[in-house]
Amino acid sequence: MAEIEKSYIELSALGATADQLRMLLPHSTAAEVVMTCNLREWRHVFKLRCSRHAHASIRQFFIPLLLYFKQEMPEVFNDVPYDETFPAEDYAKLT
Repeated sequence: MAEIEKSYIELSALGATADQLRMLLPHSTAAEVVMTCNLREWRHVFKLRCSRHAHASIRQFFIPLLLYFKQEMPEVFNDVPYDETFPAEDYAKLT
């Protein structure tokens, strides 16, 4: 924890943003996510969380999930846009 605090203070002094600093903290570890929505709400969530304006770690998870939904239910999700510039090699693995 002392090393994390030291790195946090140093990066903050160098001008790192709050979002960047947050990634140093221990709560930024892998986690399982369970979420249920109706189809209309899924569309809404994807439009928000797959946008280039969403945090990278959120896009990392939601873009591959959207692509899965597009594959399984194209008639419902094919028109939902996403940040196509986000690198596919950074996508989270869905299980």
